Amino acid sequence: MLLFADPRPLVERLGREFFRQAPKGAGVYLMRDAAGAVLYVGKAKNLRQRLASYRVANPDRLARQQLRLLRAVARIELEEENLVPTTPSFHAPLLPPPAPPILFLGTIARL
Repeated sequence: MLLFADPRPLVERLGREFFRQAPKGAGVYLMRDAAGAVLYVGKAKNLRQRLASYRVANPDRLARQQLRLLRAVARIELEEENLVPTTPSFHAPLLPPPAPPILFLGTIARL
């Protein structure tokens, strides 16, 4: 028995209807903060199920980083599309460039 219900920051900001009206098809979703900056880009075979997993911010089940992300999200943009196994070019401008390898005493490490 819980004394306090788990927080639902996205339900409070976006409303229950947002989660009910999310498409069941495959697609890409962008989580943005209040300034419009992209915080997270994700893809899913079923957008409704994936977004439902973000509804409850249970501190016992989610990592601290995920909890901070959910608190910072102001809006979520959805794009339905047929997903291919590789990362679509849609993600390319949003991803940081890979760091070059640096040699340390004969081994390769990434920063």
